[in-house]
Amino acid sequence: MAPNSGRLEQLEQKLLQIEQQLQALSNRVPVPGSEPKVVISNDEITVVQVAQFFFAFPPSQLNHALSYLNPSFDLGMRTFIAKFAKPGGHFVDIGANCGTLTAIAARVVGPQGKVVSVEPIGDLGPFIRRNAVLNAPLTPFELHTCCAGAEDGDVSFQVFEFDNRISTQFSYGDTGMGDLAKTIEAKVRPAKDLVPTGDNPLFIKIDAEGNEMSILNSLAGHDSPIGERDTTIVFEYAEEHFRRAGSDPAELVTLLGKIGGVARYMNPLTGEPEKEFGEKTFADPGNLIVWLPNGLPIS
Repeated sequence: MAPNSGRLEQLEQKLLQIEQQLQALSNRVPVPGSEPKVVISNDEITVVQVAQFFFAFPPSQLNHALSYLNPSFDLGMRTFIAKFAKPGGHFVDIGANCGTLTAIAARVVGPQGKVVSVEPIGDLGPFIRRNAVLNAPLTPFELHTCCAGAEDGDVSFQVFEFDNRISTQFSYGDTGMGDLAKTIEAKVRPAKDLVPTGDNPLFIKIDAEGNEMSILNSLAGHDSPIGERDTTIVFEYAEEHFRRAGSDPAELVTLLGKIGGVARYMNPLTGEPEKEFGEKTFADPGNLIVWLPNGLPIS
């Protein structure tokens, strides 16, 4: 017997037990509106129950997991996706992290739809997949381990465990907030190539810490997968992030005019659209909503 075979068998048994626990959770019908709670926590995985969903996190994302114990954490975005993603639609999660929003969308679009997650940090891939399958096992799922951008390329950036807020291609100058930094190499793929084709309603969520403009330009450019599809786009906006990535918020106003869209700020608690984004609001951060019910203008 190989020297490490016993240890390997123990690890495999442990993994099997965890998978069985997750399967048991997926078969449970929780009470809607119940308080968030940790249902599994060990050295390999943490699972948090949030209403009718179960979200799994690796040890490096413990801070992210515990954030969900606050009922209002990311509530606006979660509510918006649950309300406005459409059964049978295609949902694309660019900057998926652990896939919590992917999981919510997978439940909504269902077996006739599809979810696509895009995340450059390879270690998070198994958890994105687990969250999708755990919450919507019949919904088709696709994972791309890469960054989305305007064109093909390569990029390297630092990852800070226990503080995913600064794990980004365009990292913050103050990296003292994070722990256990490491550098990863990632492929960059055109955002338009990551969107499923078809006539299905399209919902695209973008969280790219300033790289939103290159992604939006790709989606609105030549041979866009949006076409005439009913499309909803939501993305995180902050002037600081835009300028750190070399973009000017005025570029966003120009692009919105080009595609015939209006961006509105999302209420952080209700998810409802509120004030319009424009030159007078450049300093105001928040999640922006763009609705294109008839797709892109035909040129």
